[in-house]
Amino acid sequence: MISATPGRRKTLVANWKLNGHAEGVEAWLEAMAPIALEGKLDLVLMPPALWMERAGKWLARHPGAITLGAQNVAACEEGAYTGEISASMLARAGARYALIGHSERRRLFGETDEIVSRKLACCLAAGLTPVLCIGETEGERRAGETDRVLERQLAILDEGGGFSPGASLWIAYEPVWSIGTGQAATPELVEAVLSRVRSHWAGLNATIHEEPRLLYGGSVSPANAASLVALEAVDGLLVGGASVEPESCADLCRSVIRALA
Repeated sequence: MISATPGRRKTLVANWKLNGHAEGVEAWLEAMAPIALEGKLDLVLMPPALWMERAGKWLARHPGAITLGAQNVAACEEGAYTGEISASMLARAGARYALIGHSERRRLFGETDEIVSRKLACCLAAGLTPVLCIGETEGERRAGETDRVLERQLAILDEGGGFSPGASLWIAYEPVWSIGTGQAATPELVEAVLSRVRSHWAGLNATIHEEPRLLYGGSVSPANAASLVALEAVDGLLVGGASVEPESCADLCRSVIRALA
C-alpha cells in the first residue's frame, strides 16, 4: 500500500456546482471559518464563478485555513472566446485551485483529454493548482476497464504537463457512476485506485516539488465522510451537494475531524 504523505492535513473541497446563492457565500464562510481555524482540516471553497470575487474579498479580510478554488477554467489565456474565464483572471479573483476534467464537463460539455491537457497547462502557467478529476463510468467499470480509463486520463501528465519547480497538483478520483447517486465507492476500491495513481506518478520524471494530493469524490455525505477520509491513501475529499448548506457541511467536517482524532 502506498499511503498518503505523512504530516499532511486532510483537505475538504466544497464544490457547489450550479447551486447556492450570492448571500450564502458569506454565510458559508462565517460558519466554516471557526472549523478551519482549528487547524485540523484544510477547506477549499469552489462557488459559482460569479461569486468568486465576493468570496475572495471576504477571505482577504479573514485570513485562515479556507482557500478559494474555481469549478472550471478556460483552455486558453485570452482571445475571442465568449463566456470563458482564464486561469490568470481566476488567480486575480483570489483562486488558488481549479477543477479540470470533471466528469460533468467531460460528459455534458464534450471536454476531451486534449482540452483537459490544455487547461492543465493554463493553470500551471498562472500559478493555480490544478485539481485533475479522473473516473470511470458504470459501463466501463462493469467491463473491467477502470484501469485503462484512468491510465488514459492520467496520460496528460506523462510529458511533464508544463510542471516547473514549486508547482503543485491535486488528483481527485470521482467514479462517474457514484456522483449524485448516493452510492460511494467502497473503501477497498478507493484504496486500490489511489494506490495505482501514486504508482503512476512515481513513474514520471516531473519536476513538481511534492507528490500530488489525492482526493476522493462521489456521493460524499456526513454519513460516509469519516470512513472515506480515514483511508490511508486519501488526502482529502471533493464534496458536491453535501457542501452547499453550511449546516450540512459543518456536520460533515466535524465527522471528518472526529475520525482523524
